[in-house]
Amino acid sequence: MSDDTEFFSQRDRMAFRRFALNRLKSGTFDLGDGAELARQLDLQDRPDEVGNNVLDLSLMSLRQYFAHAYRNRRPDGSRFRVYPAFVNGRIPNAFAWEFRQVHLCGVYLGLASVCHEFSLFCLAQQTTFPDIGDPSVETSPESIDGFPPGFWLYQAGTDLDEAEQIARWSSLQPRDHHRKQAVEYLTILMLRFVWLHELCHGLNGHVGLAKSHGWVPYLHENGVEPSRGIAKRQIQCLEFDADQSALYMLCRIQTDGLENIPGLCDWSLPERLALSIFAAYATTWILDEYARGPDAPEETDHPDPYQRLHNLIWTLASNVAPIVPDLKPIHMACLGEVGRVAQVIPSFLKPDMIIHDLRAKTLEAELSGFQEDLSRLRGDLVPYRYTQRQKS
Repeated sequence: MSDDTEFFSQRDRMAFRRFALNRLKSGTFDLGDGAELARQLDLQDRPDEVGNNVLDLSLMSLRQYFAHAYRNRRPDGSRFRVYPAFVNGRIPNAFAWEFRQVHLCGVYLGLASVCHEFSLFCLAQQTTFPDIGDPSVETSPESIDGFPPGFWLYQAGTDLDEAEQIARWSSLQPRDHHRKQAVEYLTILMLRFVWLHELCHGLNGHVGLAKSHGWVPYLHENGVEPSRGIAKRQIQCLEFDADQSALYMLCRIQTDGLENIPGLCDWSLPERLALSIFAAYATTWILDEYARGPDAPEETDHPDPYQRLHNLIWTLASNVAPIVPDLKPIHMACLGEVGRVAQVIPSFLKPDMIIHDLRAKTLEAELSGFQEDLSRLRGDLVPYRYTQRQKS
């Protein structure tokens, strides 16, 4: 196999493992040598096998999308290589970096666990997602031990023995079959948004620029490593840019008919878009919850999660609406679900506040300022950006 067509090679896999071990002090959870997964695996032919493990399914699905990124090159002709895998870390985190000429995209198992627990809780309620299955059969469990849904296992559940952990966890399981499936869909879409965010740190040139100037040891979500030699504002602009690109890609997967998750691809386009947007919004809440928790760093160079949420809404209006003419009712359906979830998770996003703040001059000025700064920063990113080049 030529170097130009080798996807997710053993060499790249070992680079990810070495970086995780030496830099992150963590092991990895991976699918093995994924070359055939990217090019040949048809998820539709294997729903029973892959549907049993949301981590496997997330990576299998994601690698099919990531394989397209290999078409991109820098202005100097350097080809984009990427390797995604999970990191055996308990905090809700993710990272992007370049190591041994391959871009690494890692999601911590702690973040996957939080997304899965949150999804379980939401779909086990009688009052949420009323159009999925039969919500009347659900038990509407309360959050375990008062922890925000998604954070029980992270903060307390790992202290239990396996049998007790499973027994407590089972209280969150939906009863309706379709809602059980939707737990997987929502979890995977939340993780997909994070994966795409990390991918865009590489494609958009953020990793190359940061590495060339020695600004950070690696780009990450939760401020666990200090930045140096770069203004906090610049890091925040890079995060906004990655969010914008990730949400656009998340929606284009649906509008272009590229969904590859068994079952989810049978949903209507408005349903898939609404769940995808909800998944992206929910990740901003997870970041906010973590930031208020005991393990979060006292200071972070990342944007405020609520600003990130409104940056996503701005992206929908400016970048997604032109390709989705009926986006407004889809978005209102998403906000309706946000409101129903807020009824059972008091700290969750509040749609009335979101809509009110869309007209807030202060927030609008802040986001406009970030966009202006990002536009100026993009000039510095040009040598490190990867784009699809026209064949001569």
